[in-house]
Amino acid sequence: MEPEARIFRQCGLFAVCIVLASAAALCPSSRADSACPEPGDYSLLRFDENYDYLKDPRCRNDVWDPIKYIALNRSGAYVSFGGEIREQYELLNHDLWGAAPADNHGYSLQRYELHSDLHLNEQVRFFLELYSALEYGRPGGPRLAIDQQQLGLENAFVEFNAPIDDHSDSVRVRLGYQEMEFGSGRLIDVREGPNVRQNWDGIRLTLFLHGWQVDAFGTSVPRNTLLGTGSGIFDNGPASGQWFWGLGGKGLLFAEGRLGVALYYLGFARPDAQFEAGTAHELRHTLGTRIFGRRGPFDFEVECDLQLGRFGTENILAWMIAGNVGHTFAFPLSPRLGLQGHSASGDRSPGGSILRTFNPLFSKGGDFGDLNILSAANLTDIRPSLSIVPAEHWTAEVDWDFFWRQSAADGIYLLNDQLLRQANGSDASYVGSQPRAAIHWQVDRHLSFESAYEYFWSGPFLHQSPPGRDINYCYVRMTYKF
Repeated sequence: MEPEARIFRQCGLFAVCIVLASAAALCPSSRADSACPEPGDYSLLRFDENYDYLKDPRCRNDVWDPIKYIALNRSGAYVSFGGEIREQYELLNHDLWGAAPADNHGYSLQRYELHSDLHLNEQVRFFLELYSALEYGRPGGPRLAIDQQQLGLENAFVEFNAPIDDHSDSVRVRLGYQEMEFGSGRLIDVREGPNVRQNWDGIRLTLFLHGWQVDAFGTSVPRNTLLGTGSGIFDNGPASGQWFWGLGGKGLLFAEGRLGVALYYLGFARPDAQFEAGTAHELRHTLGTRIFGRRGPFDFEVECDLQLGRFGTENILAWMIAGNVGHTFAFPLSPRLGLQGHSASGDRSPGGSILRTFNPLFSKGGDFGDLNILSAANLTDIRPSLSIVPAEHWTAEVDWDFFWRQSAADGIYLLNDQLLRQANGSDASYVGSQPRAAIHWQVDRHLSFESAYEYFWSGPFLHQSPPGRDINYCYVRMTYKF
């Protein structure tokens, strides 16, 4: 089938999905009892949702409520089902600044997800989530790590919960494939922006104690989430030699979220890690802290990390500092002015005795807009932004990101920490800038639409290490969750 025909076919399917999703969203519902809790928005991590309140039939006021709580016996066992449909069209001209195959027609991305949540009792549950991420029409084919996984496991774990003392505190253990998200997602995130999300396979222990949360985990990294690997069908087996483990805790120092703190240690090992300094086995230890809070109209957060370890015969000494501050004005449209930025170290003398390139580990897609190209490694950026609420259920944002190499002796890196462009002897630090405009419409708790446009203006570094063409990028996305 010709690329144009595939695009038209996918656009037709996209339109059908919109019509069906809209019809389901507008189905009439009964009025909930005033004593019932509001259902709220769906969680980014679907296993965080709780539908215990639906055991009361008077609380069932949504078209999907009959499958959200299905009682299995009188002792409290129940099963819940849910899912997601995500349809997206992208147009990306001069991908990788002209190094990728030309795209003049755009392409479509689709993601379908179904999950089941079986609660045997208050102590034991089983969670299974299957997904299919597909790509049609992209020149050069899908980028396997972020575009396509024909059929795979996103979550497949058993969970055990045990109360401590008066039941206000507890301990939880999860075994199996599972998603994780910590803090702002700079180091550990499910990577929601790209079509294929990130997960891990292993054990996670969580302790809830006096308002604090302490986590310890040990996992392997599935092959399907790595660049250029996997067949696309249930290839979630562990990548050889890739291990990820950690320990950390977080809590509020003052009430009402005015000030919180997180402390953590993360360990990561992988063979054949590639940096400007070469390719070798990497063993990296990350020590970090994050401080966050809100006071009145001000919100803020700052995160600092130090990395140590070994890269082949070299020692590792790297760092990152990042932050985000904003002020929401009590004006019409609720405007928020924000400023965020980060700086992560790069190598000063590739091939020397110390590797100074920071590794952002498993950062979220969309750290620097929606293009999902640049990694935080050897990068400094500053990003002013303005967001408004033009109407109920609508949000709009404009921002402009500016990028520099932290070290002129080091290159720039892809989302999955692979070397994208070597330094090539260039002494230019400025990589470029990226203005962005985005709008989001949350029709109801099920259905949402969003769109964004970005333009990457290439700077001297890209011009001195060609190709360095400017990038045009836009997308339109529809998501339906149930």
